[in-house]
Amino acid sequence: MANPQHIEWLLEGVKEWNTRLKKDEFYPDFRCADVFHEFSVRGKLDENGRIPLRYISLREAHFEGADLSFADLRNSDLSGARLDEAKAVDTWFGLARLDNADLSECVLEGAKLNGASLNRARLTKANLKNADLAGASLNDANLDSARLDSAQLQEAVIHNAFLLLANLGGADLTEADLSDSNMNYSELVGANLFKANLSSVLLNGANLNDANLQRADLTNADLDMATVVGANLINTNLKGANLSGTRIWTAILFPDGLSPKQYTFK
Repeated sequence: MANPQHIEWLLEGVKEWNTRLKKDEFYPDFRCADVFHEFSVRGKLDENGRIPLRYISLREAHFEGADLSFADLRNSDLSGARLDEAKAVDTWFGLARLDNADLSECVLEGAKLNGASLNRARLTKANLKNADLAGASLNDANLDSARLDSAQLQEAVIHNAFLLLANLGGADLTEADLSDSNMNYSELVGANLFKANLSSVLLNGANLNDANLQRADLTNADLDMATVVGANLINTNLKGANLSGTRIWTAILFPDGLSPKQYTFK
């Protein structure tokens, strides 16, 4: 359970919290706390009805099972924090530092993580549906079985990450860097991968039906047993890609308006 004293200190404000943390060494403990409720009943929410925690330092803090929904944690430091099984619906994490944080099974639906740093973070089975991760850094992160359907991931850097069985259906990955990542058996139905870097990515058994792969870089990617039906492959770079067993019955649409031709790769 949460430390009641830590909740009282948090309610004093970000400036007071950061000053105290610099002076006294302690590990913030908010396990299973309903942080939104604590701020709400004390009349401490900001003018937007959010928990005002911008620029706060919460390194290695414990939020397991806590509710941080509707918090403003922009520019905060949550490096190494424990947020596994926490709830952070519609929470603002823009430009926050979450490197090495544990967000396993965390509910982050609709959260704004644009520009956030999540390098080496654990996000296994996390719910990031409709989340905004545009420009975020997720190098070496573990997103196995995570929900990222309809998420915004434009220009995100997700190098050498694990996305095994992840759901990215309808996600926008325009110009995202997914190079060297493991995306085996992931769902990418209807995903926008325009100009995305998928070089040396493992996509064994992945579902790319109706995905937009126009001008995407799939050099040396492994698509063994992947399904790519109805995808847009205009100017897609497949040099050195492994297409053995790949099921591609796709309409390759020509930019000059000619009738599409059907191709099957075996």
